[in-house]
Amino acid sequence: MGFTLDQNAAETIRPLLDPDEIILWAGQPDPSVHFSRNDLFLLPLSIIIFVLGLMWATTVTITGWIFVIVGVYALFGRFYWKSRRKKVNYYAITAKRIIRLAGKKGKAQPFKEIPGIRLKPGSRGRGSIRFSDRPDFVAVYQNSGMEWISLVGAPDEIAFHDIQDVRAVHDMVRPMIYRAKGMPMPEENPADRDQEGRDG
Repeated sequence: MGFTLDQNAAETIRPLLDPDEIILWAGQPDPSVHFSRNDLFLLPLSIIIFVLGLMWATTVTITGWIFVIVGVYALFGRFYWKSRRKKVNYYAITAKRIIRLAGKKGKAQPFKEIPGIRLKPGSRGRGSIRFSDRPDFVAVYQNSGMEWISLVGAPDEIAFHDIQDVRAVHDMVRPMIYRAKGMPMPEENPADRDQEGRDG
C-alpha cells in the first residue's frame, strides 16, 4: 500500500465508527512540519501587518497596537498554536467515508458526498489532501494557525494536513470516491493531478 496505519489515531477515532466499520487508514499531522506553501503569502503579509502596526503605534493609537499584536501572532504565535492543534487532530479513512477529529469535534463525510479531491504534496513524502472542489486560494488560512481571520475560506471542509505517505493515501482514497459516485475515474494527467478539483 505504501503507508502505515497509525494505531493510536485509529483507536482514538474508533468510538466514532459504526460497529461494522473498518478503518483502512488513520494518521495525524506531522508535528515537525511548520511551514506550508501558503506561508509564501502569509509570511510577507504578517511582516507588513507588523511593520504597519509599529508605525501606527509610534503615534500611540489603539489601532497601531492592535496591528502590532496581530503581527506578532502572525509571525510567531500562530506556529505555536498550529503545533498544539496538530496533537489533537486525527484523520481516518474507512470503507465508506473520511473522518476528521479535531479535539472533541468530529466531522465525517461519505465518499459519494465528497465534491472533489486536491493533493498538495510536500517534502519527504508528506503533504496534504483537501476533500474539496474549491480552489486553493479559498483555503489559504487552513493549517496556518490563522483560520480565525478567514473570510472566504472553507474552514469546515475536511482536509488531511501534513500527513506521511500522502501520495499513497491519496491514491487509495481517490478511486474509492469515484466508485461511490458511480463515475469512471478520468485518465491520469500528471500536469494537473496534484490540483484535481471537481470530480466529474
